Amino acid sequence: ALLEEIGEIYTAHGYKTEIIAAAVRNPRQIADAALAGCHIMTCGFEVMRKSFSHPMTDVGLGKFRAAWDQSERTSK
Repeated sequence: ALLEEIGEIYTAHGYKTEIIAAAVRNPRQIADAALAGCHIMTCGFEVMRKSFSHPMTDVGLGKFRAAWDQSERTSK
């Protein structure tokens, strides 16, 4: 909420600046900060690494691999 308020203030007064969220602690905070209008975020490596994985991505990749394997078997 604070980041959104900062963005609104900057917009209302015409400030030409970027909003920085520092010490982001988890992937959800990365998404929330981006949705709130942050331009820059800092976080540790583990937080960044975790932000690239999601359970539904794993499900989708599993289905893709199964379909690929099936097409490989049927094309031989």
